[in-house]
Amino acid sequence: MSTPSRVRVEMLPDGRQDLRVCTPGGAWIRLHSANDPEREARGLLERTLGDATVPPVVAVIGVGQGFVIDELLARRPDVRIVALEVLPDLVEHWQARTACGGLIASGQVVVGVAPAYELPGLWFNPREAQA
Repeated sequence: MSTPSRVRVEMLPDGRQDLRVCTPGGAWIRLHSANDPEREARGLLERTLGDATVPPVVAVIGVGQGFVIDELLARRPDVRIVALEVLPDLVEHWQARTACGGLIASGQVVVGVAPAYELPGLWFNPREAQA
């Protein structure tokens, strides 16, 4: 017997995907803005960072379709990111939307997926992060 997916995908009129996730109570919630998920990600980082710059290493919990990761990279191209996704079904949607394969292959972005969240060994030089 297969487990039903907790992720539902609908296509928006502009061709983008609208992802929704089922809560334990059975409600379906939207992961990102249907109108402008890029602006939503920019606003999230503005509220989180204020006037500070993006630090050299960032953790993102709940990648979704990766809009926050895109904005982090736009603000600091050399940022190293530890991305933890609690819903394994979402990883394929993130990878389909972006060219994150090269970032993952290079080690600039490391991804851990529930339930094990296994990450590669030491993936950066801590001295580089201080520069």
